[in-house]
Amino acid sequence: WLYYCPACGKKYPSDQKKMICENCGTRLKRKPLRKMPAKKHKKTATG
Repeated sequence: WLYYCPACGKKYPSDQKKMICENCGTRLKRKPLRKMPAKKHKKTATG
């Protein structure tokens, strides 16, 4: 995860303990470091 401040845009490392931005005091949000496609299940036709 990448933690970031939605107000000022500052980014924090994933091992961040505090969940509040040190610049502006806004609660941090998180997003995945890389986009991974959703797993799709293949349906097999049984006959």
